[in-house]
Amino acid sequence: MIEIVPGDLFDQTEAHLVIGFTDVFDTDTREDRIIRHDSVQGQFLGRIYGNDLARLDAELEMAVAGVPPVAAIAPQVKPHGKRTRYPVGTVAVLGTPQRLFLCVAYSVMASDLVAQSGPDELWRSLGQLWSVAHRRGQRGRIAMPVIGAGLARVDALQRSALIKLILLSFVAASRPHVIAGKFSIVVPPEEFAELDRLELQDFLDSL
Repeated sequence: MIEIVPGDLFDQTEAHLVIGFTDVFDTDTREDRIIRHDSVQGQFLGRIYGNDLARLDAELEMAVAGVPPVAAIAPQVKPHGKRTRYPVGTVAVLGTPQRLFLCVAYSVMASDLVAQSGPDELWRSLGQLWSVAHRRGQRGRIAMPVIGAGLARVDALQRSALIKLILLSFVAASRPHVIAGKFSIVVPPEEFAELDRLELQDFLDSL
């Protein structure tokens, strides 16, 4: 079952949640300098980790311990935040088997703290995400926001096009094996009201 629903991602308590990150897995929301506190990632720190930045950083570090970094950034190049780059598409799995948090690095954090992504990076990251979800998720429900629609600046695609890209990727990855019994894209109510839901339903029907 696939659905696009209005609501709060973090109210989906019976689903594994997808959380978007950058390739350096920055987490610091202080003063909104690196990560905005009201972004999905900022809410993840606040609502799931109780703003315990040290615990989240430690768990992320453990989750990516087996992934070879692609670069180390010099402090003079990126004076704020983390400085170890991982491949775009890296997925750090946090949480418990009953409720996983699939932290997917789908954008690149520049030295000026501007995150950038694009359709190619997003498609590659989604492919990695579904592969990890298949291995770790035990076919449980997956809920995710419209990643790429906010500060990651996938400017080449509008929100409805991003939703279509996510849906196409999920359906394509689900053909050889079931990834989740239910997949939900959760959209804030004010943004959901602006979607052409008939067009999205037609798109789903065509897949």
